[in-house]
Amino acid sequence: MFEVTVDGALVFSKRAEGRHAQPGEVVDAVRRRLEG
Repeated sequence: MFEVTVDGALVFSKRAEGRHAQPGEVVDAVRRRLEG
């Protein structure tokens, strides 16, 4: 299982997506969460 959370909020889940993250996808999701 591969899940990424930021401040307790799930920003990417391999289980939910059914696939591995694409290059840069997790970084972009974290940035979007941090920027609000």
